[in-house]
Amino acid sequence: MSHNPLVTVIIPVYNAERFLSRCIDSVIHQTYSRIEIILVDNCSIDSSAEIIDSYMKRDHRIRNIKTEYNSGGPAIPRNRGLEIANGEYIAFLDSDDEWSRDKLAVQINMIKIYSCDVLFSKARMIDESGNKFGSVGRTLLFKFLKRFISDKRLVQVFNPVILSSCVFKNQPQIFFREDPKFHSVEDWAYWIERTHCGNKIHFDDKELLGYRIHGESLSNLNGELQYYRGLYLLTALLIEEKIQFRWYLLLSFLQILRIIKYRFFQ
Repeated sequence: MSHNPLVTVIIPVYNAERFLSRCIDSVIHQTYSRIEIILVDNCSIDSSAEIIDSYMKRDHRIRNIKTEYNSGGPAIPRNRGLEIANGEYIAFLDSDDEWSRDKLAVQINMIKIYSCDVLFSKARMIDESGNKFGSVGRTLLFKFLKRFISDKRLVQVFNPVILSSCVFKNQPQIFFREDPKFHSVEDWAYWIERTHCGNKIHFDDKELLGYRIHGESLSNLNGELQYYRGLYLLTALLIEEKIQFRWYLLLSFLQILRIIKYRFFQ
């Protein structure tokens, strides 16, 4: 790692006019300033494009690209951003979330300390006005499992990483799965791919992300479907010989338990 590495911040955008300015502001005002910002417009039909243009005129670090069609999910916009990223490190931010001002500075320093490939943090849950009403992060489960199993197996059990909370090394050969069947589990699949390539993951307890909960967020809209798509992902990994059959059976059983919990104990 260089002393002051360039970080590429990738923000997929689709009809994000309500929160986009707060999102971009939280990036351009980072105390860590050696960044490039790539905004990927997924064919928005609101005023997102105009908001992006206004910020590009103010900050030379901002670039904008537009997808050829609306992909229906974030995987394709994220990949288009990854394809042109110049940074030694990558940080994603969803267009309805926002960062603490020292988020990148803290995480770049932590990556140097722990010599890890991926570093992620807890998040504070915020409402539409930005007010905190809770915290999110599977910290206890992650720390417990990390004592007994490898990072590779750990992320196959569940996805511990909130994508907008992390910074990770740029590995251009690893992309998000673009098949619509993986919508809502593309993040999980991405971390599985990275740990399959030997990436080391570290967790930091600081709340460096404002994770906005609102009715239009994809995590709310996908609901139970994301758990069925998780089963599909596990089956794909078995076919690709990235997990063994007995491990696949255990993981599938855990996923079925999640479906039962969501359906009957929500």
